[in-house]
Amino acid sequence: TAIFIAYPLARFSGSSSNLLPQVYHVSRLGLKSLSGDSDEFRQFRGKQIDVDEVRVAEQFRRSLGTFVAVCNANRIRPILMTQANRFTESPHPRLMRSWHLDDDYGISYHTYSALYHGFNEIIRNVCRDNNVMLIDLAQVIPSDNQHLYDFVHLNDSGARVVGQHIAQRLDLLLSDENVGTPRP
Repeated sequence: TAIFIAYPLARFSGSSSNLLPQVYHVSRLGLKSLSGDSDEFRQFRGKQIDVDEVRVAEQFRRSLGTFVAVCNANRIRPILMTQANRFTESPHPRLMRSWHLDDDYGISYHTYSALYHGFNEIIRNVCRDNNVMLIDLAQVIPSDNQHLYDFVHLNDSGARVVGQHIAQRLDLLLSDENVGTPRP
């Protein structure tokens, strides 16, 4: 039996664009794309995106359902993970200084945070409804600067905790005599 682990990266579609880059901005970290252009999202910056939160959540749920169905049809055992994060009702001011989606795309922190938490809940529900193994990193990884250096990116300590947790969960799965029965 093949095993496939999915760590979904949330993307949204809106009326003015089909792409919304994640919070992670390559150019803000000084990385360059293969073409040498330092801002691969330049063409999208400054364009306001109208996010239909209900539609986006439903598309995400359907996409995960399709992913699970395709895996099952091909005898691949999917494993889904939620994403650890530091999205809170009142984020630390230092974190908010790095928030650029308001300016770049017109998406508020609270809208994005609600969608992010909603996506994690959709992942949990899809796992429960389809008897798929869940690795709930959003529940396991503390939402602090000891594990995440910004809203969503793990630091070294956080990466170690995630690696250990995933290894433990996969160890349990692989040591189970009946590998064909997913653990919730």
